[in-house]
Amino acid sequence: MIGRRACTSTRHFRRFLTDGDAAILAAAGDGDMSAGFHNVLDSYQILHALGYRPDDCLCCFIGKCEKHNNVD
Repeated sequence: MIGRRACTSTRHFRRFLTDGDAAILAAAGDGDMSAGFHNVLDSYQILHALGYRPDDCLCCFIGKCEKHNNVD
């Protein structure tokens, strides 16, 4: 395991972002990565309230998974 163990009292994050991760956060914040980070958190809060959990397939949860949609 690399880094510190997870802790819910953490207030500052120092993580390296891939170019793809940075692009996602920037897109989610209309060019502002900090706003994008908060939008991603808001999105997860909504998904969690609707019943989504981290071990669920997100595509299947939102109904975009073909193997679950094509059940006879």
